[in-house]
Amino acid sequence: MRRDSAAADKRRRRTSAVHVTADESTPGADESLKVESEPSTISESVAKENQALRDEIKGLRHSIEFHTHRADKAEASLLTLQADVSDIYRRKEEALQLEITVLQAELTASTEANETQMREFQAQKAVIEQSYRDRIEAMDAKFINQTFSSKAVTTMPTDPMHYDPATGANYCPLPPRKYKGSSAMIKELLTRYF
Repeated sequence: MRRDSAAADKRRRRTSAVHVTADESTPGADESLKVESEPSTISESVAKENQALRDEIKGLRHSIEFHTHRADKAEASLLTLQADVSDIYRRKEEALQLEITVLQAELTASTEANETQMREFQAQKAVIEQSYRDRIEAMDAKFINQTFSSKAVTTMPTDPMHYDPATGANYCPLPPRKYKGSSAMIKELLTRYF
């Protein structure tokens, strides 16, 4: 009896083990399907991410090329403007230097002309002054010669000196005048001695 019961227990255990195995085998099949489907989903997501990264990198490259082109263009424009400004500055500096040179030449010429005119004026002044002195000296010499010449001495009044009791001095009377007034006397003297 004990052997029969032991054999029956073994059979029950085997049956329960088969049922358990059968029950456990069903979810294992679903998991295998899931494992088979998951790699395709992961690869697709990875591929999508890679494509998105490629697109982003491509966009960044285009943006870098665009900005690089703009930077090159701006640098070229800046160099052109710098060259234009340098050329304008050089031309203005040359024009200003030329104007300064012309003004300096005009100033030098004007100074030399003024100095020449001053020298000519001084020479003319010296000539005029010398001519005036010569004329004065000639007039003085003529007056002295005419005054102390023999003709002048003979024409001088020969009347004797007269004494004036009122003044207490001797005097010689003047020759008779042809004209009345001081102007007539001056004219007569000038006519006689000059």
